[in-house]
Amino acid sequence: VYTDADFIYTRNSDDLCELPSAVNAGRNYVTLEKDWSDPNFFNAGFMIITPSVDTFCKMYDASRTFDSPTGGDQPFQNEYWKNAWHEIDYKYDGANANIYFNNYDEWDKNHVRSIHFTRS
Repeated sequence: VYTDADFIYTRNSDDLCELPSAVNAGRNYVTLEKDWSDPNFFNAGFMIITPSVDTFCKMYDASRTFDSPTGGDQPFQNEYWKNAWHEIDYKYDGANANIYFNNYDEWDKNHVRSIHFTRS
């Protein structure tokens, strides 16, 4: 389970380690657009990847020739896992804190168990 430093768990999330897909992530919330604009783009600040030396080596090799438009890893992660990642409920795990401010009707405090405090 990988999370950015601006991430907090509010409830037990042990079951994330039992997800069946090789890579799981929550859809990216585009704060400026106040939207879940692209169902094919996930937020790399919260991913569950099945550990594998083979996967690590393949990712390392692929990253050496990838030119990130932002300088960060999110574009690389999305390109590498394109059509392979499994979407988890982004309103439950890795909920973007900006949902609370921009789409309050989608915020369910009884449902959210982890929050990602991304830039506003």
